Amino acid sequence: MTDVLPHKVLIVDHDDLFLASSKQQLEAQKIQVVTAATWENALYLFNQNKIDVAIIEMELPGLPATALIQKWRNHELVIKRDVGFIVAVSRQKSSGGVALVNELEDIIIIEKPVSLPIMLSSLVGAFKRSKQREKFNEVDSKILEPLLKLKKFDRAKDFAKKNLEPLGSKGVFKSALIHREAGDRPRAKELLETLSASEPNTIKYHNELGCLNLEDGNLMEAKKNFELADRIAPMNIERINNMAEMYLQLNEPDRSIEKMGQLLEVNPEKPDIKFSMYERLLKAGFEGHAQNFCKSTSTPKELVRHFNNKGVLFSKDSNFNESIKEYEKALHLFPGNVENH
Repeated sequence: MTDVLPHKVLIVDHDDLFLASSKQQLEAQKIQVVTAATWENALYLFNQNKIDVAIIEMELPGLPATALIQKWRNHELVIKRDVGFIVAVSRQKSSGGVALVNELEDIIIIEKPVSLPIMLSSLVGAFKRSKQREKFNEVDSKILEPLLKLKKFDRAKDFAKKNLEPLGSKGVFKSALIHREAGDRPRAKELLETLSASEPNTIKYHNELGCLNLEDGNLMEAKKNFELADRIAPMNIERINNMAEMYLQLNEPDRSIEKMGQLLEVNPEKPDIKFSMYERLLKAGFEGHAQNFCKSTSTPKELVRHFNNKGVLFSKDSNFNESIKEYEKALHLFPGNVENH
């Protein structure tokens, strides 16, 4: 089995006993192990090491396993996106969390406590899936992305039809994404609707249809797609962001703010994203809602520091009109506050 076991494993769990025992058992199998008891350490260690498989506690305090996986699947370094993932759950596992794990795909679930044979077989399975994902995604980087970048859309669509669609539902779904990127939205929608009809419980089809409908301005259809997916598998980061925008376009600012709050929950390492949320609300014409949301999530000093820094950068380039706009955003969001002046 040693030839199919991963070389380096990251274990993320707040239980020191689980970390210590798992590390000891795996190192006895000649597997390198790094451990993290917090999401902050996990983010750091993932960036600093070449990880083959990560085992993550589902209900990790501060940031669930599914949030970490989504971040790593979208890592700025392409070579880090196809790591194998195992989620460790307790017997009282959340149905929504499991549904999201299934939506994200290619993730193995194990139940604690974990015996060594189960741990090893799960590592083998996760490592194998990571290699399959890597090979499948090579088609993107080596063939499809260059074609789309050069606007050779017909060639990209033809490749998808001939080489991906015969692979089954996974290939058909990928073909739908390529047709969407290539501007053939009717064909993308046709493929997704066919998949959704044959596999109605597969959440990613509803999610992608929601994206298409949102982009096409079919807001009520997008709402139906997204809310169905979100009800079954909550906390998909991309979906939350899309729903925040959808609710703004539907003139439902309270529901948009609810989704923005969820985005803050799953991005604790990016506290400044809240400022762009205030701007989205202001731009959509919901000044009162922006002010209330701002007051509940920022201090006056934070607000002034952020927009002042942006204003100073524009001033240094003698772009005074843009500089003034940045200062005025703070005035709009915290009117009458002495810090602004």
